Amino acid sequence: MQLELINRTFNNAVLAGVELLRVNAGGAAEASVALQVSVDDGTSWRPIAGDLPVDAQGGGRYLWTV
Repeated sequence: MQLELINRTFNNAVLAGVELLRVNAGGAAEASVALQVSVDDGTSWRPIAGDLPVDAQGGGRYLWTV
């Protein structure tokens, strides 16, 4: 997994944590993931995108603006 934070303002881009709920080492055909963000240390989560395609090893890409 690779996560890149890009901030085009004068504020710092901060990553508080990443949570992987399940990893399928054998891979899965036509797998998908849901992307969520928490701004309160994981108390609540807000969906960013759902049903995002990933390859058999879980690799994928999604760009969004905060």
